[in-house]
Amino acid sequence: QECHDEDRHMLTNDVDDLQELSRKVLDVRKEMNKNLPLHEQALDLSLVVKKSAIEGAGMGLYFMPQQQQSFIKSGSTICYYTGWRHNFNSIKSVTDKSYVLCVHSDLLVDPGPLKEVKARYINDPLNTTLENCKFEPQPEKYRCAVTATKHIYYGEELFVGYGDFYWSNQKQSGTIYHPA
Repeated sequence: QECHDEDRHMLTNDVDDLQELSRKVLDVRKEMNKNLPLHEQALDLSLVVKKSAIEGAGMGLYFMPQQQQSFIKSGSTICYYTGWRHNFNSIKSVTDKSYVLCVHSDLLVDPGPLKEVKARYINDPLNTTLENCKFEPQPEKYRCAVTATKHIYYGEELFVGYGDFYWSNQKQSGTIYHPA
């Protein structure tokens, strides 16, 4: 069996060092995450990241295709929420969990380190009437599809509800968006 030289001592120990093994597993997961294949894109070329209309929310994601008369039909896949793959053990090593999403069971994704994942910029308006998309888990592909829940027109910001669990784990509460 193959074994890295720096890990050979672990094979000769009478008792497994579980802390060291855990550290090694996390190191391997980190290396795997750094080498993930490019993620599939849907309408990413028509999505633009710019300042959110929600005060204090930072950046938001907008539908801005080259043809202004086009729109996203309700039920269409807009983009994918994906990122570094984690389970409930490995996520403990992540310091900024603000982008972490539970896809299914013990599968979590974190697009935090991956600025090219446009879905990471979708904000929660804290107003269900303004939500225009939702997350649909695709655990076999390690992601959630972002699907339109109503027609989305040129210039509209994408909004999704993060859910009570997300907000109960945040140090700050969100800002309720009231469009002008």
